[in-house]
This record gives sequence, C-alpha cells and structure tokens, in this order.
Amino acid sequence: MKKLTVVLCVLFLSGCHNDPAVIPDNPPNLRPLSATEMKVSGASNDFAFTLFRAVQDESGQNVFLSPFSVSMALAMVLNGAVEETQQSILNTIDFGDMTAEEVNQAYRDLTSLLLSMDKTVTLGIANSVWYSDELHIKEAFSAAIGEYYDGKVTALDFSNANAKNTINNRIADQTNNRIQNMIQSISPSEIMFLVNAIYFKGDWTYQFQKSETKKADFTTADGSTTRVDMMHADGVKMLKYYNEELMLLDIPYGNEQFRLTLLVPHQPQNLESVAGELNSELLSVWLGDTDSISVELELPKFTMKWKKELKPVLTSMGMSMKGFPNLFEENLPLEISRVTHQSFVEVSEKGTEAAAVTVIGIEVTSLPPTPPRITIDRPFIFLIREKQSNTILFMGQLTDPAAL
Repeated sequence: MKKLTVVLCVLFLSGCHNDPAVIPDNPPNLRPLSATEMKVSGASNDFAFTLFRAVQDESGQNVFLSPFSVSMALAMVLNGAVEETQQSILNTIDFGDMTAEEVNQAYRDLTSLLLSMDKTVTLGIANSVWYSDELHIKEAFSAAIGEYYDGKVTALDFSNANAKNTINNRIADQTNNRIQNMIQSISPSEIMFLVNAIYFKGDWTYQFQKSETKKADFTTADGSTTRVDMMHADGVKMLKYYNEELMLLDIPYGNEQFRLTLLVPHQPQNLESVAGELNSELLSVWLGDTDSISVELELPKFTMKWKKELKPVLTSMGMSMKGFPNLFEENLPLEISRVTHQSFVEVSEKGTEAAAVTVIGIEVTSLPPTPPRITIDRPFIFLIREKQSNTILFMGQLTDPAAL
C-alpha cells in the first residue's frame, strides 16, 4: 500500500500562547538563544532539508529521519578529524564558517535548552562511543565527547560475538525499544562506533478521541486512493499558513513548545517540488506569517519504520570519509565505514512517539601485515634458564607429544 511521504519537523518556537490547555506549572524555558546557538539551529535545519532531499528517490516511498541525530553524530566525529576532512564535515552539515569548538559548545547548550522545554514531553538525547579495547583512545577526543555531548566512551572487545549486542541493548534502552538490532555485525576492520540516539514522546495539547477515528480515503502521491484510519479532534488550536502551493499546519504538543508541522501541497504530485524549495529561511518566513485558528482536525493515524545507509549520500554531499588522526594514539589509516540511520514514528490519538539512531563506524583501511607463521611440527630440545647468569635450570626434548 502506497502512502504519502511524510515530512515531520519537530520544532520549538520562540513564544507560547496564553491558553487554558497549557499546564500552569509547566512553563517553557524561553531564555534567549546565543548567537552561536541560533547559527547552529539554522544550519542544522538547512542540513535537515538538504539531507531529506538527498534521501528521497523517484519511487515516492515513505521517508522518516532525524537530521538532528545525524548532524550531532557527525559533530562528534568532527573532533577526531583535522584540516580538509574536518572542513568537509563542517561544510556538509552547513557549519562551514564555524570551528569544531563552536559547534561542540552550541550543541551542548542547545541540547540543554531542548531538554528543559516541556516537562510533559519525554525527550531523550544520548551519545556514546565504543572502541576496540586493543587500541588507546586519545584523551582530548574522549574529553570532548564527555564534556560537550554527555557521552560515555567505552572500550569493548570487538572480537567477542556479544559486542554488537552490548551496543544494541544500550540503543534499545535509549529508544524505549523502538530501535532494535541496529548493528547486525561488526567487521574485522571496524574499531569504533559513534552513536547518537534520540527519543521523543509527546501528547497532543488538544486530544483526538479514539471513538472518532474512522476509515477514510487518502490520496497518494500518484493520485490513487487508499483507506486509512483517520483521527478526528474538535477545537484544535494551531497555527496555519496558506499560499497557492501548499498549506502549513503547526500542531502543538504539551505546553505548545514542541510542534508537529505539516506541509501539505494542494496537489499530491507536487510533494517533491515542495521539498525541493524548502530551506530554513523559507520555513521561518512561513511560520512568521501563520494565523492562529481553532478547527476540527482530521489527521491520519500511522506508524512508520525507516532505515538507510547514509555514507553514499553524505559522500555525494562532499563529505570526506578518510583521516581522523585525533581518535587514537596509534597511527592508523582510518575511514568511516558506515553512517547508518534507523528511525521509528507512531502518530496516534494520544500523541506522537518517535525515535532515531545514527551509528558512525570507523575502520582501519589497511591492516598491519600478518606476521609469518612458524609451526613447530617436529621433535625439539628445550631449555629453562635464567637470562642474567645464563644458568640452565631445566633441559629436555620432545620427540612424541602423544606419548606424554
């Protein structure tokens, strides 16, 4: 069954309307954003639209991802890169005129702000780094992950079959079990994984009633129709923008700081062209021109899972995958082996639950040569001796191990 591609942008707005639906003891944290935070927020949104366009394909299939998760994971790996590689990552995530230090600081402050915005909304942002216990991670890199991303850096025996389960179990815990078995296997050349997990669960400010959910027609991108569970709510106060191409609806969760923003083309086949023109500045203009309305709202109830390997996409966007001398004390030829993204979203009468994980793998591109093998497969004499005095303590020969 085909479904319309859904673009979900969870945004926080700069204001909160006076409304009885907003819980009095749950005011949002509306401190002013620093210049760097505003720059990172805008750049992160620009990256969101660029990445979204890059993962779309002509099949018109559903797409759901967390650009915030991808960009934060790439910001972490930024601390292991230098020079051209570092600049290519900054350019790819639209932070080209910022330093790694500025990006680190801005993500730390922005994360703190997001987590303090609404007590009724569950928002979790978790970062971690896992590396082979045969290597020695650089202290400066480990310190940056802990200080700016509140991430735990853990040495792990990657040769152990349970290593992937250890990482996967942590991911499952951080996403309310919505993202499972993220890492299917660890290749012998992989020596590090950088992981970002984000989890969101918010109840609608204005609830849909389950008893009002009915089957209804939904027009897909190719113009055909399909039957969906259509939710219904009365008296929903939201923001609306309308132009000749599309309708924008901005629907609140909780104390109204987190929103579900829908961009609905008037013609279903125009979805791709709308996505093609989107950028952070245009979205801000549209949101600035919205009107507050109170309406009956009908919205499809749906669940979506999505997974994609993003390394080819990011490479096409100009990001270098090689280098990273600031990860390990050892001098190793390193390359990003994977940038895997997996996501989940469920929109129901109660609210929305969403989770996403980005895993960046680091591998050694050329392993050290295997030492020559010596096999002792014939009789031998052996000594046990003290080196300094050259005293032989024991001496013997082995002619037939099976006779022992």
